[in-house]
Amino acid sequence: MIGWITNTTVETNFFMEIFGPVIDWIIAIGIIMIFTFAFLIIKAIYKIFFKGIYIRLKYRDVDIATLSNVGILNPDEIKKDLTEQLFYFEENIKISKNDNLKNIADDRLIHSYERRLDRLADYREDVIFKEPELLYCAIYNCEKKGIFDYVDLKIILKVIEYKTDARDRVKQGSKHFKRKKYYNVRYQKKSSYDTNYNCPNCNALIKSSNISYCGNCGTKITNIDGWKLMSISCDTK
Repeated sequence: MIGWITNTTVETNFFMEIFGPVIDWIIAIGIIMIFTFAFLIIKAIYKIFFKGIYIRLKYRDVDIATLSNVGILNPDEIKKDLTEQLFYFEENIKISKNDNLKNIADDRLIHSYERRLDRLADYREDVIFKEPELLYCAIYNCEKKGIFDYVDLKIILKVIEYKTDARDRVKQGSKHFKRKKYYNVRYQKKSSYDTNYNCPNCNALIKSSNISYCGNCGTKITNIDGWKLMSISCDTK
């Protein structure tokens, strides 16, 4: 009996020495997987049910007195106009030589989007943006810098957006279902007190904001006093 117990103990110790570390690793990996799975569930619940609420609480319109410093007296009307600019830009950026985009967006922003589209075209891929539906919009910041005014908007929308491959198959997103997108958008315009401009073609001084053509070279001047898109970033996390 004593010998049997001794042999059993030796075998058990031998087994634990060989397989104990493996068992410990399996248990550790199992615990990590459980916590990872729980984290993903919590993240999904937050994204579906609570992220929109958090955004609305964090990003709210600044008061009307502050907005008036950059010439905004009717926030609702301005927000409507600016979100329509964003939608128009996203929907029409692929149209070659669209002069209307230059009226609502900074040249550097246009060029950055065009470069991204060119890279996609190299792989015969495409991005489709359509049917945007505004859910929320707030002017959460505004400021003056030199002769320019700036406003920052937080925009929540639902939109059909997807990427296709060379065979027109959906590579990312969905053709049929809208998904939420969270935008941070900055706009710029010349301050209302400044009425002197330079022609974008010949750099001649333009002393009136009401003319539509440069008196020096004849270049068409449009949207000279309006808000222009300066930067667009999107948070889909």
